[in-house]
Amino acid sequence: MLNCRIAANAIYIYLKKGVIHLSNIFCRVEFLNGSTRIYQFPNDLKDAMFTEGVSNVRKMLKGSLINVPVSNYSHSGKATISVARIKQVFAMKKTYSPHSRTRGQFINAKDLNVSSSINFLLHDYSFLNKLRIRLQCLRWKRRLAKRSKA
Repeated sequence: MLNCRIAANAIYIYLKKGVIHLSNIFCRVEFLNGSTRIYQFPNDLKDAMFTEGVSNVRKMLKGSLINVPVSNYSHSGKATISVARIKQVFAMKKTYSPHSRTRGQFINAKDLNVSSSINFLLHDYSFLNKLRIRLQCLRWKRRLAKRSKA
């Protein structure tokens, strides 16, 4: 029997043989080309997500669009940023390197028609990243519109 309890900064799952500490929240994202990849959410979002509860976070974020790095970070701290769609949210006891962590900017897919939402995704990125994000948002908007009509 599985018994879950939400603590301030972590989730503990009680099993017969002890307690497993699930220390981070991850998401499986889908890119426009159909490929998927797992990313860890950044540490500055982790405490709020655990406080809210993984199941609530899962419901809120599933289908949302999020900024993710698709390259390693340079020495100056820059990376190529892409927009991906969240397919799944889960917690586990692992830690990923910084180039495998999402950025903090995400929007609900329904908000693609609101320019202020897309502006939030643009954040303070380079011109090329901003251009890439805008184009990918347009492509996601078209793709999601086709799916809703089908």
